[in-house]
Amino acid sequence: MNVYLCCLQSPNRWNIPSYGFWLRNFKPALEEMGCRVFEPSNIDLAEPLARCFDPDWLEHGRARLGEALLQAVKEAHRRFGIQLFFSYFYSAHVEPGILEAIRDLGIPVVNFFCDNLRQFESVRPLARSVTLNWVPEREALPLYRSLGAPALHLAMGVHPGAYRVTGSGELRQVTFVGSGDHLRMQLLEPVLETAIPLRIYGQGWGRQSPSGDRGPHTPGSPHEALREPPPLPWSWRRRLSARQHLRRLRDYGLAGEWRYFEARRMRARQASRFDGVSFPPLPHDDFVAVTARSAVTLGINRCPHPGYPFSRPLVYSRLRDVEAPSMGACYLTESCVDLESMYDLGTEIETYRDAEELVAKAEALLGDAPRRRGLRSAGRQAVLSRHTWGHRFRALFRELGLQDPLH
Repeated sequence: MNVYLCCLQSPNRWNIPSYGFWLRNFKPALEEMGCRVFEPSNIDLAEPLARCFDPDWLEHGRARLGEALLQAVKEAHRRFGIQLFFSYFYSAHVEPGILEAIRDLGIPVVNFFCDNLRQFESVRPLARSVTLNWVPEREALPLYRSLGAPALHLAMGVHPGAYRVTGSGELRQVTFVGSGDHLRMQLLEPVLETAIPLRIYGQGWGRQSPSGDRGPHTPGSPHEALREPPPLPWSWRRRLSARQHLRRLRDYGLAGEWRYFEARRMRARQASRFDGVSFPPLPHDDFVAVTARSAVTLGINRCPHPGYPFSRPLVYSRLRDVEAPSMGACYLTESCVDLESMYDLGTEIETYRDAEELVAKAEALLGDAPRRRGLRSAGRQAVLSRHTWGHRFRALFRELGLQDPLH
C-alpha cells in the first residue's frame, strides 16, 4: 500500500515542542506493516504551527503551502498510485478545499488530530473535508458528530522503536514528566508533605534549576540553534486575546472566564512550592531513560478546561498511558474510563482516583520491589500485544476497507 504521509515534517528545526515525535512514530510503523511511505519534499509542515496566528500566513502562506502540497500529491499519485493520504493537520496547514481536491483524485483522506477536547477550534474547519477523522479521545466524538463529520475513535499507540531505553538500574524516585498547570499542582501538592522522593521534569514548575542542571540522574545535552516562530504584532496579539476571551464567554459563560483567571492566580500561588523537586524538560533519550528506570512513573490525566469546575476536572486517557508502559515503567496513572478497556488494572498498570490514593499507592509501590517488577513486565507486554501504532493502523485500514499490506 502506498501512503502519502504528512505529519509536521520540516527541512528546518523549529523551536516547537515535540513536533518531530509523530514522524518518528508513524513512518516506521507504516513501513513495518509493508506500506511504502511517500512524504512531501521541500515543504515545511511545521511552519504552520509556528505561524498559526500570523495573519499573513493565514491569508497567503497557507494557500501557497496547500497548492504546493496538492501538486506533490498529484505527481506521486500519477507515478505510483496513492492508496491513502494520512495527515496530522491543523486548520492553519491547508484550506479545506485542498483535502477535498485530494479526495477527488480517488484517494481516501484521513486526518489524525489529538487534544481535540482543548483545541477543537484548531481543526474544526477541516473536519468535514476528509474521508475520516481519527479521534484519539473518545470524549471528543460528539464534537465531530455535531458537525456531521465522519469520525473514528482509535486510542493513542506507540512505536516501540522510538523508545530505546539506555542505562540500567532503578532510580529511587517517583517521577512525573510534563508541564505545570494549576490542576497538576493541586494534585501533587499533598505529595510534597510526604517522604515520597518526587521529581518533576517540565516547564512551568516553580523556580527551576538552571538549564544546564536537569536534576539528579539525568545528563544534560548540548543546546541547538533552533528557528523561532516570528513575533506577532502587538495589535494582533491584543485582538487575538480579546477573541479568546469572547469565545470563552460565548461557550462557557462567566463561569468559564472566571475559571481562566482563577487558574492563573492558583498557578502563581502554587508554583514556588515545587522549588527543589522540579527540573527543566528532558531531551528525548533522557526522558525515556528516566521514565523507564524510575521506581514509579506517574501519569496525570486531568486537564484544564473552562467548561469543567476545578473539583471535577476533565479527565481522559493521554499518550503517556501507552508510552510509559511500553518502556517497561512501573506506571501509576490517573483513573479514567478508557483505561478499563485497555489494561488489566492492578496487574499491567496501577491507577489512582485522587491525591490521597496517589500517595498511598506510590508509597506501597516504593516498598514492594517484586510488585514493581511485575507491573513493568506485564505493562510492557500489554502495549506490545495490543497498543502499538501497528494495531491502530490495522483497525483504521479495516474501517476504510483497505487491505492489510501484510495479508
